[in-house]
Amino acid sequence: QFMLRGLTVQGTGTTSVSYTHLFQAGASIRDTLASLLVERGRPAEALALAREAVALVQAGPEAGSAAALRPLRRQAEAQTAQGDLTGALASWRQALAIVESRPDAGDIETRVLAWGSYARAMLLLGDLDEAERAATRADDEAAGKPSPPDERAERLRLRAAIASARGRDDPARQLLAEADRTWAELHPPGHPQRVRVAAAACWLGQGCESLARLHDPGWPPEVAAQQALALTAQARKASDGIQAEQLARVALQAAHDSGDPSLLWRSMAEYARVQADAGRLLEASFFGKRALALVQLLRENLLQGGRGDEAYQRDKAALYRTVADWLLAQRRLDEALEVL
Repeated sequence: QFMLRGLTVQGTGTTSVSYTHLFQAGASIRDTLASLLVERGRPAEALALAREAVALVQAGPEAGSAAALRPLRRQAEAQTAQGDLTGALASWRQALAIVESRPDAGDIETRVLAWGSYARAMLLLGDLDEAERAATRADDEAAGKPSPPDERAERLRLRAAIASARGRDDPARQLLAEADRTWAELHPPGHPQRVRVAAAACWLGQGCESLARLHDPGWPPEVAAQQALALTAQARKASDGIQAEQLARVALQAAHDSGDPSLLWRSMAEYARVQADAGRLLEASFFGKRALALVQLLRENLLQGGRGDEAYQRDKAALYRTVADWLLAQRRLDEALEVL
């Protein structure tokens, strides 16, 4: 923020010779700050800055060029974090149109990041085939050059997420173990990037004890939520209701702080399951219906944008049926039929 204010002052009364530099620097600083704000659970502020960065590039001498890739990617990520999936898809279409316009559009790192982030967006939407295609494009872009550890680790984590979504748990575990070894070249076990990997592995029943020993109040809320969610699921499997309740509350609070609606509905759904395990169907139904209300908002956003919702709903149908069962068990027939 200090750099951004300084740049604004610098731009006052400047000569035309430095305009290109100012456009580039202004867009770059806004992009970086937007990234930090998304991580800290402030997507609305991040989106405003990302839009400013895109507008700066488009208004400057590099309009329509690869210089717009990073701010467009950030804009799409902020829109996704706010639940505007249709807006995010529009931003991705703009970015990928630049990437695919010619093979030298942008540096290789930017192109790899663009394809990788797009693949994660498709994974969120349940479009596994498109996610796989984008992940392959990221791998192809990275082929033939030395890749830094962080880039390799993220591509491995992405591949693991796709494998897990397809039900291929063993390959997913192997990919996550390799991703963690790669991140270990740069960071200790408690670093947010390694916690993300460890949480994904814990969902697959691997390394949960090690994950439970990690804690840092400085983690971004999304990381704290991912950790607590994975450990909640394991506590439920172990029939440890007290631990599951405590962890589910942590996940719910962290997900709320993250501002990410997708993470929030998942946390509400897991908290509802914990309540149901304890026989508290009234509470389970309340949080289950709130989780479904968020899913419906995201679903409607997709439909309004003209995109079908079949792939998006595929992994959520079980939650609808479960909430309906809880309501039926309480003889709340009308509400159960509405959910169904």
